[in-house]
Amino acid sequence: MLEPINLKKTHNNPKVVLDKQNNYFEISGRSIQENVFEFYDPIYNWLIKYSKNPNKKTKFILDFDYINSASTKQLIKILIALEKISQSDDDIIVIWKYEKDDELMEEKGDEIFSILNLPYVLLPY
Repeated sequence: MLEPINLKKTHNNPKVVLDKQNNYFEISGRSIQENVFEFYDPIYNWLIKYSKNPNKKTKFILDFDYINSASTKQLIKILIALEKISQSDDDIIVIWKYEKDDELMEEKGDEIFSILNLPYVLLPY
């Protein structure tokens, strides 16, 4: 069984919940780590394992206050892992949430998903 990842939000790190059993997947907050590999590699590795036997439906929520360029590169790597699920018979959608007046985060979502073949929704709040 794939053990959940549950990381609390800090000043530099986003909240991360990857829970296959409860079908809940979220990364939210600020992402400005000094060592992005140390933070994101366990998340990537978990998602590679998950992609081999995903839930029939996966809704992955991304809600960043801010994400720096190094973290963005790691996020794209993670989303590429999720693309494997979208190429199977399983249903996946990524929801990119952003504050309605935050044009930077809206544009960041557009930019990221323009290079991916992954179902997504940009969702202002």
